[in-house]
Amino acid sequence: EELSHRDACWSLLKSRLEKGASVKLLDGSVRAGFVYAVDPQVPCALILVKRVDDGLETWGITAVFADGIASCEAWDHPTDESFPNAVSSCPILAQSQPAATAAEPDAEELRRRREAVLAVLRQNGLAAEADGADVVALGGAARIGPPYRPADCRTANPQVHRRLAALLDGLQVP
Repeated sequence: EELSHRDACWSLLKSRLEKGASVKLLDGSVRAGFVYAVDPQVPCALILVKRVDDGLETWGITAVFADGIASCEAWDHPTDESFPNAVSSCPILAQSQPAATAAEPDAEELRRRREAVLAVLRQNGLAAEADGADVVALGGAARIGPPYRPADCRTANPQVHRRLAALLDGLQVP
């Protein structure tokens, strides 16, 4: 079902973080790919889209502003495409990914870290809730994935990222 109302589109985009969405713009062009971040304050969504550069397929990131959206709908990707692969194949995002660490935290450590992140965000007056393994903050404006380090925070808003990164940087896990 295609949605044309702005609020319905933003609701759909927020619910499709790390999943596919197709956005038709007022100029008739379409941006289809993975929803990377949605910032309801701007309002703007960042979408990973497949591009062809010099004959090679790569992923790029494009900003879609609410005022330019005509309609949007959920979009499913072929089974050989995944959000993590799209992020690692996007040159601008791959540069910002943290280097692999020698010891990955176990499931219990990740659970404790997620609970600590939820607690510190709420103690600082920020709305936060668990969504599977992720922590969703500020009504979907930010998403923090395991292992919940500053580099694991995704948001389109640089000020929100700085604030969350500062809180995560000082995180004390019991």
